[in-house]
Amino acid sequence: MFSVRVSAILVLAIAVCAGEAAPQGLGAVAARTADDRKVSDGKSAPRLTEKDLPKADALETELRDFLLTEEMFWKYVNARAWILDLRTKQANLDEYLLNAERAGTDPLTLENMMADQPQILDCLDRETIAPREYTLTEVAYRRALVDAARSDLDVDRLPPTRAANARFLRKHDIPIRNGLSFHWGEKEKWLAWRRGVRR
Repeated sequence: MFSVRVSAILVLAIAVCAGEAAPQGLGAVAARTADDRKVSDGKSAPRLTEKDLPKADALETELRDFLLTEEMFWKYVNARAWILDLRTKQANLDEYLLNAERAGTDPLTLENMMADQPQILDCLDRETIAPREYTLTEVAYRRALVDAARSDLDVDRLPPTRAANARFLRKHDIPIRNGLSFHWGEKEKWLAWRRGVRR
């Protein structure tokens, strides 16, 4: 009976602690940990910077204020068209990137993989778009596609930048669809066919 009570108390204590910790962000936890260290040893704790954040958090920090614009978006579209063209001509490169994409590799790691390929950098240079600008535009665009399909009420509830990007896609819906079909359509179809044949 005693052991049952002890187990119940432990479970309750863990649940309470988890409930208190869950809503706190990285900043709150870091601040509290720093305070605890100051009290415990009298020394100032090391300060966390953006470099200490996980990749996903670092990317989210940059995306928070990243607005899609016509100039940057069409640079991205054209650069991706060049990259697709390169992938149609180099099966090994396509397979290398495709395996990473299918494995769910995070965008910043994919960016580094692409930046290690001189021919891909040439594709980006043709459109004067930096690797990070390409990554941010791609992630913001993919997210905006989902957000643009939401109801007006739900879009209004999104964070300001995400809402603005969803409205950007809605506003330019027809030229974007036509442009993507023209620049990407045939290349993506050909790649899909080759990938099916190579299985």
